[in-house]
Amino acid sequence: MTRKIISLDIQNDKISVLLIRTTLKGNSIEALSTVSVPDVSTDIDESENRFETALEDAIKGIDTSGAEFVVSIPPNLVSYRNLRVPFKDRKKIRQVLPFEIEPTLPYPVEEVLMDFMTVRQADQADIIACTIKTTELTAIVDVLKKHDIDPQVVTTGGMPIAVCLAKLSNISQQFIFINLNSDCCTFFAVSSGEIHLARTFQTAVMSPPDKHESIIRIWAMSNSDFTV
Repeated sequence: MTRKIISLDIQNDKISVLLIRTTLKGNSIEALSTVSVPDVSTDIDESENRFETALEDAIKGIDTSGAEFVVSIPPNLVSYRNLRVPFKDRKKIRQVLPFEIEPTLPYPVEEVLMDFMTVRQADQADIIACTIKTTELTAIVDVLKKHDIDPQVVTTGGMPIAVCLAKLSNISQQFIFINLNSDCCTFFAVSSGEIHLARTFQTAVMSPPDKHESIIRIWAMSNSDFTV
């Protein structure tokens, strides 16, 4: 039985596509493509057109028929928060999540989509919640639909790498994984095979020297405060 999986990594300045074919003999990479997205315009419609054009170029020549899609969106669109809730049932957590997150949002909770991952649980559960404005995710999904792309998984840039490092690496001690993009960086704090903290910081407006110094300074603060 053959299975095709396409990973679509969407960033603000580029789009990368990876096609993996899975057979009884194993997995193989069959195609890889990366294209640049033109500078983002302040005109929303024009920005979406540029994204759509870049997507067309990225998947050109790649057989997407029958493929399962895993899509990662730009990390600067997502906001992370660490929360503790007094129960571990996922259904109950989803019910209370809007009320827990609402006080920390700069806009109405009705305008966002949210999800969470469990860090650890006992009688209480420590979770990492993430939110994204509905309009921003919808704009991406609408473009994908034009190309008959219905993703099975939507995640955020850097998170899949962090999860793989947490689960599969042989690093025994706590560590910080930093995922760098052209306009932001995301810090993931990992301990005992689990991601305990995720934070994204904007760096687009910084000059290269200031950007590098800020990343090092943020890493130092995160590293010193990271105790589990």
